[in-house]
Amino acid sequence: MFDGFFMASRNSRRDEYATWSTPFVTIQWLYVVRKDAEIFLNNLSHLQFAANLGSARLAWLEEQYKQGKLNKTINAVDSNKQALKMLINRRIDVALMNNLDLNKTIKQRSIDPLNLKTFVAKEKPTALYFSKLFLDANAGFLDKFNASLLSCIKEQN
Repeated sequence: MFDGFFMASRNSRRDEYATWSTPFVTIQWLYVVRKDAEIFLNNLSHLQFAANLGSARLAWLEEQYKQGKLNKTINAVDSNKQALKMLINRRIDVALMNNLDLNKTIKQRSIDPLNLKTFVAKEKPTALYFSKLFLDANAGFLDKFNASLLSCIKEQN
């Protein structure tokens, strides 16, 4: 049993058992390509994509494939490192990553960011989810949490 989890985007499946707090971070889903790639955002159908196994990004790409918007099967990779390695070695055309993971992987792997280009595919606000059982047992908690969170956001800005 859990009381909550964080850095989650909102979806109806999660809303069944948990309640979303005030959003506090916007995650960008980025198309990551090699610097020399000729990518046209209005025609991605012929490109080879990769995204992390089990991620919402992979599920979204697979849905795009099912709808006929992408023509090539999607590569499910174990890590961001693997996706960037495949990209650099020209085994894929596009890695779909979030901005935080990309920056972290670039630093960890000492990749020159000038060798890459990025395009925003989607922006997703993220927040904390608190289980409905936890909130039932702690009346007023979410209102207090959201008020404190908004205060922190104001101070940061």
